[in-house]
This record gives sequence, structure tokens and C-alpha cells, in this order.
Amino acid sequence: MNSDSIVKPIKGKNPPDPGRIGLVVATAADIPLFRRNMECLNKKEKSRKVMMSRLYKGCSDFSHVSLTGPFMGAPYAAMILETLISWGASDFIFFGWCGAISSDVHSGDIILVSKAIIDEGLSSHYRIGTQDIDQYKIQSRNEYRKKSSDIDFSAPSPDLFKRLADRFEKNNVSFITGPVWTTDAIFRETPEKVLFFQSKGALAVEMEMSAMFSVAEFAQVNMAGVLVVSDELSTLSWQPGFNDDRFHAGREAAIRVVCDYVKSN
Repeated sequence: MNSDSIVKPIKGKNPPDPGRIGLVVATAADIPLFRRNMECLNKKEKSRKVMMSRLYKGCSDFSHVSLTGPFMGAPYAAMILETLISWGASDFIFFGWCGAISSDVHSGDIILVSKAIIDEGLSSHYRIGTQDIDQYKIQSRNEYRKKSSDIDFSAPSPDLFKRLADRFEKNNVSFITGPVWTTDAIFRETPEKVLFFQSKGALAVEMEMSAMFSVAEFAQVNMAGVLVVSDELSTLSWQPGFNDDRFHAGREAAIRVVCDYVKSN
């Protein structure tokens, strides 16, 4: 982590132990599902407030795992991630919802993110001076970190990405891999922007993923991202899917697989 920042995460006198694996969950509605799968609901689990979010420490076979959320947007997501890193977590899985912009993607589909196109303002602050980061880390991500003249993107840790993909396959849960578009402005997803990012191969749009990847790479920790499609924009009209049975089934299946993965890792 860069040591020349004036403001650093506050560890406090008695920082919690987040475990090695941090599940960072954007949406409040998903937190009870994770807690149920981590065998923590209705038990005297350890939890504490983290800014405007809450950290839950895993129970039973999940004692090496913490669950933190909810949060929204790149800056706050980065604050949560930096804080968890300062407390000692080193492997992270981001879980959130997204809006499909590809006509091949629909509500309830699960996306394992292969890269995130940067259209948010935070990543640039973490990508200055990347030559100082361990060169092996950068080299190992080359297949994901290609840059063109008009877009840039950040990427997951290749090994964690592969191991999560293997776990979805082992559980016979269908998923899609591909790029997503990360934006700060949910109400400025204009037709022109949707068409542009469609042309770049983006499957969906969301608000945190590229920032999370950028912070993780800068801090030299592992990060992967799992998204469930909650709505569709590919026709340039908004089709909410929040009440769709496919969406609820996709969330539950994806959460089961993520919890199965962290339990044995």
C-alpha cells in the first residue's frame, strides 16, 4: 500500500479480525442470504459497525471469513476495502447487482467479471505510479489489462477468478464471464453511452467493480467479482427485473456458490 498518503485507514485500538477472506456485499438485501449460508443468522455472531456499513465475522466453518456491507458507489467501496486491508484481510470477493446492456444477458444471469471498464473517478488515483507495484503482479494480469486508445479497465486476480469459475462449474450453476462497465452516474446511463460500451463488449453496467479491482491491484491483494443481473437496458429502455423469479433464483444460487468456495478456502 502507498505509504505517502496523508490520510490513512484508521485501525483503532482494538481493530476487528476480518479473517483472511473478505466478502464485500454491495446490497443490503443480500446480507441476510450470506449470513444464512454462513450459518450465522440468529446466533451470537461477532459484528461491528464500519462507517455506514456493518462487518459480520463468520461462524463455524467460516471463522476465516468476514462479511461487510452494504455500500454504494466507487469512493465508499474503496474506503471499505482499504479499511479491511488495513485490518489484515487479503482475499476479497465482491458481490453485487448489475444492469444488462448486452442483448445476450438477462435478469437472473450470473456474471463472473473478467474485467471492468473504468468510467468512474476513483481508479485514476490508484493507477498513478503503478510502475512501483511488484512487476510480477502486473505481468500476471496482462491478459485482462489490455488498454485501447479510448478505454481503460481494471481486472480481477487471475487465480481467484479461475478458482471461482471452477467452483461454479463444480456446483453446476450457469454463469457468464466477460467485461462490465463501471460508472459513477446511474442516472446518466444515456443511449449513446450504452451503445458505446456495448461496442466495447461490456455485458452490464454497475457502480463499484472497476474501483475495487484498481484498489486491490494497488494494494497487492486478491479480488474477484460476482454480479447478478437485476435489470436490463440493452434495448435502450429500462426493464426492471428486481421482482423477477429468475433474479431471486440467480442471487440465491450465486450466493450458495460463493459461500461454498470460501468455506473450503
